[in-house]
Amino acid sequence: MKDAFKKVLENRSAKLLLLLFSVLIAIVTYTLINSYFVQLKLHKEMVLSRLEAIANTTALQIDGNELKELLKSFPGEDDITSNSQDATYQKINILLRNIKAKNKLSSEIYTLTFNQNKSTLYFGVSSSENPFYRHAYDHFPEELTKYYETGGKVGVYEDKNGHWLSAFAPIKDSLNNTIAVVQADSLFDEFIQEARNSILRNIAYSLALMLFLIIFLIRSVRKILNAE
Repeated sequence: MKDAFKKVLENRSAKLLLLLFSVLIAIVTYTLINSYFVQLKLHKEMVLSRLEAIANTTALQIDGNELKELLKSFPGEDDITSNSQDATYQKINILLRNIKAKNKLSSEIYTLTFNQNKSTLYFGVSSSENPFYRHAYDHFPEELTKYYETGGKVGVYEDKNGHWLSAFAPIKDSLNNTIAVVQADSLFDEFIQEARNSILRNIAYSLALMLFLIIFLIRSVRKILNAE
């Protein structure tokens, strides 16, 4: 093995091939590492854009006037304890459940109402089978109140239930007043797993190409040495 390596170093063409291959490995290694982080960022933006589209579409399908009357009629925490208790709640709940199923979301879709006097967000209607009506939202991201009137996206944030990627959109009444926002989430752990699976597939393709080049290099070096 030592003698074969010495012969390679003494042969100018073989040595040049070895040098080129070393440079190629360095480039591919750098590209793979850089690609991981670039693709992770792109995948994150793709998930957020999808959630934003879901939130915007959902907000347009909810009647803001009906939601306003619902919140007015049932102002307290747990005033609604079942999905069939009120016709309007049930109507919105069914809509949210259908949207959740259609988009294959693992997390619930829900509405949030901002109380400016208490600087608190409260859950309204959700896609859940068990309502958590008018419960306060603890440790919510500041984007929700900052962009309450326009909607937006929220990067990775943490609450008591885990780490999330989210998007939200305003629900308007007939006077164009924001009654609530509807929010769609993706659990960050699920996002990471999805992204890594996609990235690892790309890395596998790159490694397969590198293996092909290694085999090609070995054959080329052998030919050069045998020709001496």
